[in-house]
Amino acid sequence: MYVTETMIASLSELYGVPQRTELTFPVSRDEYDRIRASQKNGRRHDFTMYIIKDHLIVVIAKHFYPPG
Repeated sequence: MYVTETMIASLSELYGVPQRTELTFPVSRDEYDRIRASQKNGRRHDFTMYIIKDHLIVVIAKHFYPPG
């Protein structure tokens, strides 16, 4: 599912404008190849959402990641 600008605008009205942070960091050749392989069907984006509550960060693990 893609998040559209309309969806973001609607949620921003309810919860406030989300803070946007962009990061750049080096990756290994294996990591780069994995990223490129994930860009099927025109996929060229990704995002991470941090939920902070009481000075703690809520972490949700994706079920398809291997253990560890």
